[in-house]
Amino acid sequence: MTTDAELTRFVRSWLQEGRTRLPDRVLDTVLAEIPTTRQRRSWWPTRRIGDMTPFARFATAAAAVTVITIAGVNVLQAPGPVGPGTPSAAASPSPSPAASPSVAPSPSPVGAARFGPLGSGRYTWPWEGGEVSFAVEDGWTASADGIARRIDTPGEYSLGPHLPGTLNDVTHIYSDACQSAGRLEPVGPSVNDLVAALENQVGTEVVKTNIKVGRAMGTRVEIRETPGLDRSACRHGAGGPLQIWADAAEASSIALAPGYWMLVYAFDLDGRRMVFAGALGPETTEQAVMQLDDLIYSLDFGPPVAAPLPLLPLPGTTASPAGEYGWEGGPNPGSGAGMHKVQGGNHETALVFRVGPACLAGDGQEAVPVRVAGFDGVSIEPYQPPVPFGSGDGDEITRAHALDVGGRTLCVFLTWNPRTTDAELAAAEHVLDTLRAVPMGEDRVRITFMLDTGWDVG
Repeated sequence: MTTDAELTRFVRSWLQEGRTRLPDRVLDTVLAEIPTTRQRRSWWPTRRIGDMTPFARFATAAAAVTVITIAGVNVLQAPGPVGPGTPSAAASPSPSPAASPSVAPSPSPVGAARFGPLGSGRYTWPWEGGEVSFAVEDGWTASADGIARRIDTPGEYSLGPHLPGTLNDVTHIYSDACQSAGRLEPVGPSVNDLVAALENQVGTEVVKTNIKVGRAMGTRVEIRETPGLDRSACRHGAGGPLQIWADAAEASSIALAPGYWMLVYAFDLDGRRMVFAGALGPETTEQAVMQLDDLIYSLDFGPPVAAPLPLLPLPGTTASPAGEYGWEGGPNPGSGAGMHKVQGGNHETALVFRVGPACLAGDGQEAVPVRVAGFDGVSIEPYQPPVPFGSGDGDEITRAHALDVGGRTLCVFLTWNPRTTDAELAAAEHVLDTLRAVPMGEDRVRITFMLDTGWDVG
């Protein structure tokens, strides 16, 4: 359970600042006291994260280095906070200072600071689901790996994000932090999976506490070297690190230098695990720990993130059964997808999908506002030239939609013949009512939709 000292520390920190009532987060801590548990085993070593400098090489005399790497093992690069229009560093395994993104206030009353002191305000860390913002006071700084570090107090300490879809996403944990060779094992996707793996890790001991920040439920985990651990018998020797987690290939890892310990905050956000890891040294004070906690309690995860759509295929080359189908495409010239349903042997209805800002040409044609399946856009009917599936008969009629999907344009062309009945056209239009779409990658769109029997791709 959370110790009396920990709870007192939370309360004292606010009262000594002259506050007359406890903030909500302290009340949440008190209410969360009952379901929290303490896990200790004398044979589990406690671990630590180090400085988290991206891809820093390990040195045996690095007792003062927080995040380290050894024998070619690198520290995971933290995704860099970015400003408006600045790409995330998460896609680059080894950014140079010149190419790395800056930390930007959100909103931005202060200028963006590149790898330097952060003024008091809110800043952001990006991930594939959007941005996570956090608040800091003067005294924090940003580094090239996107970690906010406090540098004006004894025992410099840091905090970095390990978010879904970034290079830092936590996917594998060492079952033994000391004897780590061959002990790297995959960890499940939930917060409970991560916490259980850390609890069971040999060579470390943990203390966990249930926490809640905004709409995200989570767990705070303290990780320390097991008392009495003989580090000289460990994989990397007495001066080497205890390895906590790594990527599957062990190309980079998070590890604890001697004397250091670690704070991990793991949250469930709309079914996705959001992890933040803090490194603290031998001289780190309780006040420093409270400042890390304060930063975490300042997190704003943004609006709910829609569940990702599955990547589904189009129907087959012959009349396919009813069901859910899909497609994903980008703006490459000539790309797109289509399908049709032959009606009565002499006419058809067809649907063609394209992606890109110019997918709906319509030069000189009147476009009207439209809303299709919850997406805003414009529509042109009849669209010229028609967009049949295949060569067509020359008498096709096309209704074209250009829909906004997260700032990207999805074009949908519905085509029919004069011989198409009202019922047949209504059935094709209903397919659009079932359309779901999400942006993917840098410029792609993924869609799913429901079809009745008989559609095919020829």
